[in-house]
Amino acid sequence: MRIIKISLAFALLFTFSCQSWKKQDDVRTTASTQSEEEIAPENVQTFERLMANPDDSEKSRNFAKFLDRQKNFFDAGEQLMFEFDEKLDVLYKKTQKGEQLADGDTDELEKTRFQNYIAWEFSDRNLHEMLDLYSLALKHANTEGSPYQKSCKWIIPNVKKWVDEAWKKGDKSAVITLASHLNDVNVKFQAEQVNAITPSFKAYINPSQAMLTEAYNRSKWLVNNRPKTHLDSLIEKRWSEDFTNRQKDFEDFRIQQKDLKDTLINPRNDFRTPQALDVLEPSADGKGTVTGNRFPPGKWAMTFDDGPHPTYTQGMVNNLKNNGIHGTFFWQTQNVVQYTTFPKQKSDLYSRACHSYTHANLPKLGAVGLDKEINQAVNDFAKVVGEKPTLYRCPYGACGSNGSVIRQMIAKQNMLQISWNVDTLDWQDKNPDSIFDRTKKQIDTLGRGIILFHDVHPQSIVASDKVIKYLKTKYTIAPLNKLIEESRGKPYYTP
Repeated sequence: MRIIKISLAFALLFTFSCQSWKKQDDVRTTASTQSEEEIAPENVQTFERLMANPDDSEKSRNFAKFLDRQKNFFDAGEQLMFEFDEKLDVLYKKTQKGEQLADGDTDELEKTRFQNYIAWEFSDRNLHEMLDLYSLALKHANTEGSPYQKSCKWIIPNVKKWVDEAWKKGDKSAVITLASHLNDVNVKFQAEQVNAITPSFKAYINPSQAMLTEAYNRSKWLVNNRPKTHLDSLIEKRWSEDFTNRQKDFEDFRIQQKDLKDTLINPRNDFRTPQALDVLEPSADGKGTVTGNRFPPGKWAMTFDDGPHPTYTQGMVNNLKNNGIHGTFFWQTQNVVQYTTFPKQKSDLYSRACHSYTHANLPKLGAVGLDKEINQAVNDFAKVVGEKPTLYRCPYGACGSNGSVIRQMIAKQNMLQISWNVDTLDWQDKNPDSIFDRTKKQIDTLGRGIILFHDVHPQSIVASDKVIKYLKTKYTIAPLNKLIEESRGKPYYTP
């Protein structure tokens, strides 16, 4: 399609902003087994249809189709991520030379980013379906007397065989990603069923940096040489539809167009004309949203989403402590009530904020769902933390346009909505070095703002440490609430 021309500021705001509307479910969260009652009914039906085939070999081949499709989705997303990095590099080099970016310079970059999210939306739907089927197969393979036990004992080893063969073919990045999800299912299943028999994917878990670098480089070659499929046409079609439909979500960001353009052309310009947005009070309009684009030049806030995680949050806290800086954690309340250690601790190293209850896509929810993801999330958060949060981050940055019911509910809970302007893509990229490179280029292009990491991935610990060390050589890292205070001219408390 012919890309709709938009202004430089609006385009780069799309590109560098917080909006990750890619899907209703989230590939960044850790997969786990579920009881059969909790598994999506349609996936239970798919499993039953798969089991109805009398040929065990055919059952395994049909199951492998889900694995093949997952790799295809992964490859499409990887290719778009690489394209995004290449286009970002072009713009980064221009800004480093002091050249001004013109309208249209960022159109293709912004398009690639959106398409990447769409590819991962398709990927995540298939992933959850596949993991549901894998969970059911594990259950029946380990259940004596199950009518499906024999068939599932045939299928499960073939899943491991498929993973091993994909690794030998060079699909290392795809295997590292998929194996981590399959291993998460195994771990929880083994915890719930003593002496459970599960295939081992440990060879692909916690890969060395050398393995990650090799996988990254090999993946780049593979996906750049992949044939175009129906999936690519589907992504293009969805891009065309979504770009038009989602522009309304940016009403409040348009207020900042001139200021952001000044930031991009001269990131370290100290001239800041006071605007109404500097008021920054809980509100359903632009005054209730913080993107980081209007922070003082050279100042950055580190933020981490989706935890707390029983392992990786500690790594992030260690990074903060070892580097002598402060960060803000936007935690899902479902994890806060399960892993209470860090949420209960008031610390000089971090602030605690809310990231909904279950990471649902808020604009897709009705009144009951929104009540859970905002109001109940805040109340249950407070029961563990001891105080209500004063900062809230919408999953995927999707809060609706100014005045939306979502923004009204956030404001009624007396919270600011916090976005970001640097997306590390650490939820997608497993290689800390490439995460760092992508993040550094965005940092140097924008010169100020809010950086988004996640405390639920091992690569994020390594990459964030690299980013923090780099920031300390050129910029200032400050607590998010302190930067909000500088913008609004008065204190803003966070628990």
